[in-house]
Amino acid sequence: MIDFYKARRMELEGQQSYRQVMTGLALRMWGMPDGTDTADSLDLLANLGWQIGLAAEIAYQLDPAGAQVRRLHGALRAVHAMCMQGYAWRAQYGAALDAASAEAGALIQQHHKLAMRLMPGAAELAESIRARTVRADAVSGAEIYNQQPEESTR
Repeated sequence: MIDFYKARRMELEGQQSYRQVMTGLALRMWGMPDGTDTADSLDLLANLGWQIGLAAEIAYQLDPAGAQVRRLHGALRAVHAMCMQGYAWRAQYGAALDAASAEAGALIQQHHKLAMRLMPGAAELAESIRARTVRADAVSGAEIYNQQPEESTR
C-alpha cells in the first residue's frame, strides 16, 4: 500500500514533469519559424492536437454552450487547418495556441478522471497528425454547438 506522503510526492513529480512539457511546447511554438515542415513541427502539431482536442472535449462534456468550448474548439480548428494545408507550422497561430495550450493543460489536470475516459479520441487525432493522414472531417465544425455532449465524438 502506498502511504500518503509517497503518493503526494509522486503527484508533485508528475505535476513538475507536466509543467516541463508545457514549457517545452510553448518554447517550440514561439521559436518555430513560419512555414516550418519538419519532424519537430509535425510533433508540435500532434501534441497540440492531442492536448487541445482532449481539453475541448472535456470542456464540451462539462458545458456544451460554454465560452471555454468555443475557445478551445477554435484553437483545435487552427491546428486542423494547418494539417489540411500541408502540416506546416504557421506562426500567426502561435500566441492563440500558446494561450489555448495553457488553458487546456489546466483543464486536463483539473478533470483528470474525465480526461482519462476521453483520451482515446485525442490519441487517435494525434496519431493521424503524425502519420499525415488527418481527414477533413477529423475535427467537428460549428454543428457541435447544436448537439448534446453524448453525441459528440470529437
